[in-house]
Amino acid sequence: MLTIGVFLNALQKTLCESHVSSTQMQYYTLINKLSEHQYEKVMLPEPSSMENCMGPANSSVGMAIRLLYTELYYRHMHQHQMNVLLSQRIASFQNYVALFHFFSEPSKMTRPIILPQLWAWDLIAEFIYQFCDYATFRSKLVASPQTEILDKDPEARAAWSVPRVIAALNQIADPVKCHELGHYAFVGLCSVYCAICDYSSVVSLASKIELQNNRVYNSNFACLVTLFHRIGFAYMMLRRYNDAVKTFARILSNIQRMSRGVVRSQSVVTKKIDQNCKLLMICRELAPQRLPEDVQAYLREHYADKNVQLQNGNNAVFEEFFMYACPRFVPGCLPPPRSADAAEPASKEQQSVPQKQFQLFMRDASRQQSLSLMRSYLKLYTNMSLAKLAEYVNKDPETVRSELMCLNTSTHVLGDGVWVSNTDADIFIENDMIHVTENKPARRFSDFFLHRLQNLNPV
Repeated sequence: MLTIGVFLNALQKTLCESHVSSTQMQYYTLINKLSEHQYEKVMLPEPSSMENCMGPANSSVGMAIRLLYTELYYRHMHQHQMNVLLSQRIASFQNYVALFHFFSEPSKMTRPIILPQLWAWDLIAEFIYQFCDYATFRSKLVASPQTEILDKDPEARAAWSVPRVIAALNQIADPVKCHELGHYAFVGLCSVYCAICDYSSVVSLASKIELQNNRVYNSNFACLVTLFHRIGFAYMMLRRYNDAVKTFARILSNIQRMSRGVVRSQSVVTKKIDQNCKLLMICRELAPQRLPEDVQAYLREHYADKNVQLQNGNNAVFEEFFMYACPRFVPGCLPPPRSADAAEPASKEQQSVPQKQFQLFMRDASRQQSLSLMRSYLKLYTNMSLAKLAEYVNKDPETVRSELMCLNTSTHVLGDGVWVSNTDADIFIENDMIHVTENKPARRFSDFFLHRLQNLNPV
């Protein structure tokens, strides 16, 4: 039976020998065992009680093991204990800060410590989870003797604050120094920016992430779908629907080419794929464009009924998809503990953030939906008089002129310093004559034939 002491001794050996694959095996085995037998319903031994198994505290390996085991201790606590105390949440954050600082200075290590991919990704994913969970916890926190620490200790008050979380991730967002951990820190930053609704920062950061032939991202399905989900959602909220469609379609097309059995075996990945599909369908309704054949076939197979409802302008489906597929939001500034006699918990304000974001999204989407009839007529012409279009839609010419200007404004956004169109056609009015210029790309048949060839049965 695997015990924590056996794990720490084995980990000490593999880190000393710099065997990354062996370290990965030790970690993977431990994580599976923790959820099965002796530690399923009880806490792990406290880090202080395991000192004898961690090696010298003044060595790089000893320091790494202490920080990593402490992170595992608090991670297990968050996953299996319903009531995590404020002091424990603060201690977990402070350990993350120390852990990221340790890995951000490899030159000071007496021996290089390189985490395997799975462990590095789990560190970042858990860090983001605890950040969001702490925001929910703080919104429900009632003033009590245990919360006095927030008034007396500035470090405790700053724990899990947005600036400190971003600073901690920026410290390790360097793939050269921090290897896999540095790559995954960029994904963590995208998640934090999305959580606080800072979508411009997500798009800006995405331009710095090198995805082409990047084995760290491409070999980690959970990381890849999370990254594309955050980037695509940011594009969508910035009204860059064309970019959002391309982002979602790209990850779904890539996944279709991967081993589906491996991808689908991960529940987190399965949910993220579902979220990406639903956001893709939303954005495609607002910026119609051709999708890769394999993605189109997948959407037809799994979402045919819902897609018809979206095309019919069913706002209930828009809301259902948005609320399911949006990231977890947190307030930019954490509230103080509420008084014990407060009538309503402050968490209601936090719970309303997704609804507010949906209302902001639908404010523009509804405008484009209401102009869909007018847009359908414009697709039939390259030149059309204002009076003729007004006759078709049963409105006076000046009203149509105003709505066309609103349509033109709402379908153009500033992307990468250039104004770009979100639709497949641009319009402008000159002397009461409407001119329509199509932005339709040349049709590609390669995806269709490649998809058919892959499905051919060998003779």
